[in-house]
Amino acid sequence: IIPVGVNLENNKTVCWRPCDPNQCHMLIGGSSGSGKSVALNNIIAHLIEGNYNVELILQDTKMVDLYQFKDAKQVKYYNEGLDYAEDTVKTLCDEMSNRYKWLREKNKRQLNDYKGKDKPPYIFYVIEELASFIGEKEHPEFYKYLGELLAKGRAAGIFIIISTQAPYSSILPGMLKNNINTVLGLKTKTRESSKVVCGDYDKLFEIKDGKGHGYLFSEDEIEIQSFNISDEQIERI
Repeated sequence: IIPVGVNLENNKTVCWRPCDPNQCHMLIGGSSGSGKSVALNNIIAHLIEGNYNVELILQDTKMVDLYQFKDAKQVKYYNEGLDYAEDTVKTLCDEMSNRYKWLREKNKRQLNDYKGKDKPPYIFYVIEELASFIGEKEHPEFYKYLGELLAKGRAAGIFIIISTQAPYSSILPGMLKNNINTVLGLKTKTRESSKVVCGDYDKLFEIKDGKGHGYLFSEDEIEIQSFNISDEQIERI
């Protein structure tokens, strides 16, 4: 259970539950300066500080936003730019297949149902700024394996977190986007971008302040102020 912000209607903490079939995988969308990187850093920091049974794989396409986390013990791989991205998603698909075989031996349908001490870690593959990949035509193998992970990864305990300014179909094809059940939508600079992120032309465009103010779209639509986290806090964690 990962806290992502405060519900502006009742001041209660709003959490993301990736093991929930209705909330698996997350897309963080919004314009530059809206708070995407801070929101993403908060999620990663929580996974690290919580001492959960997790492995993190970070694809830091801008090479600056996730650098502070690279030496954390939960971070299995830290990739800069587009380095090793295709190999990473292919390896994750192989791991997913092996886990399904393992689950069948344990007579379980999903990793979250298994309570044994030999339970493998949950894996979070984080992509900071998907737009760096330009699109499916330029990186067909990457998108092929990413699509498999989004479609089938949850039951195997493999989750995807994608951050991007506006997930246009050229950047995040519709078939892939449809398998992301949680969207953290932050302020956009155009109505078209708001429509692309959350399906509403005005919802994110009309946010005044930005800086982490937005909506969490999953089973419900919740207006939130996402949590802030400083570089000093990240260094401590």
